[in-house]
Amino acid sequence: MNGGEPADPMSNNGAARTPSSKGNVTTVRLPSPGAILAQARCILKQQISKNPSDYPSYPALKAQLVEEFEMAMFDANKLDIQKLFMKTYSDLQKRAKHIGVVLLFDVDETLAISENSLKPYEYNEPLIKVWRKTLDCLKKSVTFCSFLFTSQVLCTPAFVYQPADEPSSEPSRVKLRIHLRNKHKIKVPAVITSFDPFYDPDFRKKIGSYYRDNIEPFERRIQSGKRIAFDDAELAKKKILEKELSSKRHKERMAEMEKQTKTTGKKKISIFDSAAGATEVKFGPKQAMMRYLMGYLVKDGFITPDRCTKIMLCDDRKDVISAVEKVCSQKSFPSVRFMGMLAKKDEDEAFYAKQIFAFLRREFQSYPRLCQVARQMKVVLNKSYGPMWRRRHECFSAQNAVDFFLEGGYAICIEAAVGFGQALLEHDMILPVEEEVKMDAVFGCNKTLYRVAEQVEAVSNYSQTL
Repeated sequence: MNGGEPADPMSNNGAARTPSSKGNVTTVRLPSPGAILAQARCILKQQISKNPSDYPSYPALKAQLVEEFEMAMFDANKLDIQKLFMKTYSDLQKRAKHIGVVLLFDVDETLAISENSLKPYEYNEPLIKVWRKTLDCLKKSVTFCSFLFTSQVLCTPAFVYQPADEPSSEPSRVKLRIHLRNKHKIKVPAVITSFDPFYDPDFRKKIGSYYRDNIEPFERRIQSGKRIAFDDAELAKKKILEKELSSKRHKERMAEMEKQTKTTGKKKISIFDSAAGATEVKFGPKQAMMRYLMGYLVKDGFITPDRCTKIMLCDDRKDVISAVEKVCSQKSFPSVRFMGMLAKKDEDEAFYAKQIFAFLRREFQSYPRLCQVARQMKVVLNKSYGPMWRRRHECFSAQNAVDFFLEGGYAICIEAAVGFGQALLEHDMILPVEEEVKMDAVFGCNKTLYRVAEQVEAVSNYSQTL
């Protein structure tokens, strides 16, 4: 901005270009810098009011400004426009307590997989590695959290009484969390079980309290090498409590089934009922678990109606995912977006990474993160290319950029790396070196040369002052 009062973006003295005549000479009155910035503010306000739960779009802002003011005027004020966009984005990002992404993982046959009950389970390392990469890509973009989402109980034949039985029995959640923490640096704050909705219906305890109070102490005893007696007094008390909660859960399910039948005329049955028909509405314990989780997050202000929250559940059962999705799509949670990802045995990292990238593309490509990575690219990637007679300096190839995104943890797969490069291009963070490469060209994993835009350093420094 060159100073002075911003012109009215809707007046002929500002945004509009009006020809005027003086004698036989025709002149064109160009808009002032203040006019394009005032109009940029107006467009950003319109974007936010139209979709208050999401962040504004720089490509859409640019397209509208170029249409109204032409490219030369946009380029002349690009730095100020990008600073304005950064401030708007940063102000939205600072809203207190909001959690942008919630990642939920089933355990049995999802994170821990075994061929049959006689063979020890193994951890699903491809899925866990993608989980870790996803957390790296969400850093400094959105607030996120992860939970184990499992219908684990005490009253089960698979309960472990001695350390030697554990690898071939029910997977220990304590052991899994230790593995996640030590090997992959993933911290899981809580384990949500099917009894949490009945153990803490008013959300007065910490999230995941049922596992923490009733199951975890026994798993820790096994992890320390101790055995648990069949007639253990403490275990007996916990099992009595669990049976009482199980009775409450059964009564609630029966009431829900009766209500569903009266309301819709369709019988509501358990997803585990093999006699389920096409006209019957299925439900399962993880629906109640999801309602518990959503209620807890809403009560404590982590989910708000004016900010989008994305929830991803990874489970080995398609019917479970479908049942949980119905909870998230209710009218009471309009700002929540849900994705279910089916865990499959012997799938590689790319299988999971592509799905997560498609769901969290906007979060991975947040404006501050694009600016931060572009600044790093200028330091790390800039080289000289080509023969002496047409040498290109301080630039990099698209292939080098893709490798940099993958190796630096800025992308979880090749598709995400190429998409990140395209986002940098669309946000004017990188520019083609060769004139014949159009600005609207598609970023690909090839030898096309790019350079980091000059204003990236200034925008990055400005973001640190906000």
